[in-house]
Amino acid sequence: MSTSPDLTISIPDESLDLIRDSMSYSFGRDWLPWAWAVLAQAGDVPAEFDLDSFDYHEQLLVLAGLGNLYDLVQQVANGGDATIEPNYDLIGKEHPHLTEVEIGRYSERHGVVDPEHPESGEGLLGEAAKEQTARVKARLLQLRGASSLLTSLLAARQSLAESDDSAGTNPDAYDGYLDDVLNNQPTVDDARAFAWLNGDLDLG
Repeated sequence: MSTSPDLTISIPDESLDLIRDSMSYSFGRDWLPWAWAVLAQAGDVPAEFDLDSFDYHEQLLVLAGLGNLYDLVQQVANGGDATIEPNYDLIGKEHPHLTEVEIGRYSERHGVVDPEHPESGEGLLGEAAKEQTARVKARLLQLRGASSLLTSLLAARQSLAESDDSAGTNPDAYDGYLDDVLNNQPTVDDARAFAWLNGDLDLG
């Protein structure tokens, strides 16, 4: 039974699709609203993702970090190394895209640099997304723990959870699958994914 209150998560489809359409493992598309709900419940992000917000660029880059984290875990759980680079087509002249000015502002605020292409908006975007991947990984581990976080990632992959966005309204939505995912003959690759997620395995 859930011990967390349901949240009404509102993410504009056009913003969500910018990330979803560039993910390498698209079958877990509904994991993003769930992860956003966990962060929102902790007060890290707003429950309502606002296209007109002054910090929209921060919100979209958090979403990009979540998408990249999902891809990395799936890559490891499928026997690979954690080498997927975020490759999002997010730069444009207006929202839902990010302007180069917003990318520059974010990079300056967070100390993000691209040593190979220091003047490139695309290069800074990639580095910013990688920085957010590390941030959201650490924060979700802190909030949910490795077992619960991996369960959400593998349950989404295995379609054990509902296929609509309802999982995104309740941070405890995937916890009912803990036993199925972790104790029902987990594969060697699932164990590798847990070790990588928990910081016990370095895959690059």
